[in-house]
Amino acid sequence: MERKLVKQGIGAITVSIPKKWANKNHLGPGDQVSIKERPSELIISPKSGESQRKLEVNITNLQTKTVREIVKSAYLKGVTDLTLNFKNKTIKGNIAKLTNKKGATSYSIKKIHRRVSEPIVEFIEDVLQDMMGFEIVEQGSSFVKIKQISKVDEEEFGITLRRIYRLVYSLNSELGKHLEKPVQQELILNKVHNIKKFVNYGLRLIKVGVIKKHELNYYSILQRFENIVHIYRFLAVFVEQSGRKADKQTIKMVEDVGELMDFAQKAFYEFSYDKYDSFQDQVGAVYGRNHLKYKEVSKKDVRVMQALTSCVRDLRVIMGNTVSIQLE
Repeated sequence: MERKLVKQGIGAITVSIPKKWANKNHLGPGDQVSIKERPSELIISPKSGESQRKLEVNITNLQTKTVREIVKSAYLKGVTDLTLNFKNKTIKGNIAKLTNKKGATSYSIKKIHRRVSEPIVEFIEDVLQDMMGFEIVEQGSSFVKIKQISKVDEEEFGITLRRIYRLVYSLNSELGKHLEKPVQQELILNKVHNIKKFVNYGLRLIKVGVIKKHELNYYSILQRFENIVHIYRFLAVFVEQSGRKADKQTIKMVEDVGELMDFAQKAFYEFSYDKYDSFQDQVGAVYGRNHLKYKEVSKKDVRVMQALTSCVRDLRVIMGNTVSIQLE
């Protein structure tokens, strides 16, 4: 896209902003924008990501799953003011309960659904537990108004990402304890919930424009962390309901994954290609130690090791994005 510079007054030069971009970012005459100057470019963005984005949705007769997706999508898209209108006082949906049933040859996790009806405002409050800085500010008999109440800036994103790295490393340690003595499920699930909140918040900050460079890399990193916590949530339930202590080889693999997480965190904040080489060497060692062990352990342990291997793949993607961020 090209724009012609226009002389205005004495010494001033102006350029127009594309109307489509202004409409998309809810900007109009009199609004302020942020301009970041670099040696050969100017970057124009909505000021500090703080432009107001309002949305109103009628959720009458919708089920819990649909309403949850509406609220989550609005949050991740950067909506600052969300109004939910409804005529019914309750909302219906399925409650999923994870249960483990041992089959003839393998373990599997089944979802048992139970149909329930609950007060609609209480349900919305529960949904918002996963969304930092998004809270109900007003409610009536037929509506709920939700508003962004936290600040939105690049510093906040940096703090959030650092917390995620630390919490995921801690989550892995708790899984190791859980494999040795399966009584840690609730603690692990609470950590998973906290990490999901920070991941959602980070994705929201990217969407509203606080990150001016490497947005796709940061987005990919957060999505991979989201994959990892989903795997650990599964493992927490699977291990406790299968009810047996894990094989020492499986516990060793958890320790290996923890080391990879530590490598990934250190490489992100104190990057060097030597750290990246060490990470790749460690990945090769983990694959080498465990690839031939599947025939030596129980089916339960195979399931756990396969899930942990998926985490290793996610960590490799995180490291790949880290390298890309470092390349200016």
